[in-house]
Amino acid sequence: MAFTIDSILDPFKGRPGLNKSLFLNVYHQKYMEIKEKIMWASAKEGNNYIVHVRVPSTDPNCKDVYYDVVFEFFPESDKVLESRSIKDYSVLIFSNCPSFTFSFTYAYNKYGLLIDWLKPKCIPRCLNDPAVQRNPHSSVSIDTKTWMAAHHLQQIGILNYKLRFEDTITVTREGIFKRVSHQAVILATRQRIEERARERNRYERAKRRSNERFVNYREEKDYQHALERSEMRNKVNPTGTAHKLAKVARQARSARSFRRPKSRR
Repeated sequence: MAFTIDSILDPFKGRPGLNKSLFLNVYHQKYMEIKEKIMWASAKEGNNYIVHVRVPSTDPNCKDVYYDVVFEFFPESDKVLESRSIKDYSVLIFSNCPSFTFSFTYAYNKYGLLIDWLKPKCIPRCLNDPAVQRNPHSSVSIDTKTWMAAHHLQQIGILNYKLRFEDTITVTREGIFKRVSHQAVILATRQRIEERARERNRYERAKRRSNERFVNYREEKDYQHALERSEMRNKVNPTGTAHKLAKVARQARSARSFRRPKSRR
């Protein structure tokens, strides 16, 4: 089983009845929101071409979190090796984005699509145990961050010509290995951020409830003071109060005695 860059860019191929354009439009919209923040570096190891793409999180609470997506392109035949383009090369993938970590790490490893030299960066349980809940059939698919990383390579055009790719090489495979974060590190970072967000939300809710209780308390006290002032006025001028009550009673009787004239046919 082998992947190419086109397989990544069209992850819904061969799935009839699915509105592929709708999903791809959503992916593209998310890509447009973060494309200016995407970073990448390239390397070459023998006949293999390697690209390390750092994709920022789209979660508002994780604006400073970047996920590492690595593609390793290799030729499966001499014909492909002689091509001037890398687009026909097969590709191996690694990602530390949690959606990839828990859904596809095992499946990619099972079918030989995971980059071997980056397996030490994987959580052992995710590498060796099937994702029973998230991917019960161990199917090979693409998560959003992997698609956006591949789409970015397509946009900058470094896969069209090998010579152009080689002009962009700035690191080595070992350098990429050092820069890539372990899946467990990214997971722990996400968990800390989410826990802080939950604490912040709990604090905001408690503060809001406290303010509401204070406002209700003030309104109740104001109401009680108004009643007290009203009672004091009644004690000081009971005759005036009696006149007001009589006026209200007369208005009520007048309203009840009012009759609407009958409409003429």
